[in-house]
Amino acid sequence: MKLRQDGWTSREDQLLKEKVLSHIEQGSTQLNAFEEVALELNRTPAACGFRWNSSLRKECQKQISEAKRLRYAKRREEEKKSVEKVSDCNADQLIQKMNQWISRLEQNQPALDIKQKAEEAEKTGTPGKR
Repeated sequence: MKLRQDGWTSREDQLLKEKVLSHIEQGSTQLNAFEEVALELNRTPAACGFRWNSSLRKECQKQISEAKRLRYAKRREEEKKSVEKVSDCNADQLIQKMNQWISRLEQNQPALDIKQKAEEAEKTGTPGKR
């Protein structure tokens, strides 16, 4: 059980600010930041959350907005890269890949025919040919 600590030092406030802003920027939650700081400062996550919401958050509105902007910019950049990877193929490459998929499907067709014949044999009660 953690002992009650009333006062917050400027170092503790700074650590809480840095961790919360970092978590926001990385796309993590503030609750995760509170838990991380709580372990370092020997406080409860609830105490960290209360400190953040009651006083520090108001001081950090510009930094919060910037952290969110950076998070969304990173997300857009990652989405852009994934779209570029898909569109890097030209038409000939796409046709070649589609033909490969069709070929694989056709190769699996005999296995499906055998399975269907086995199911029909089970329904009619006739043994399959060997």
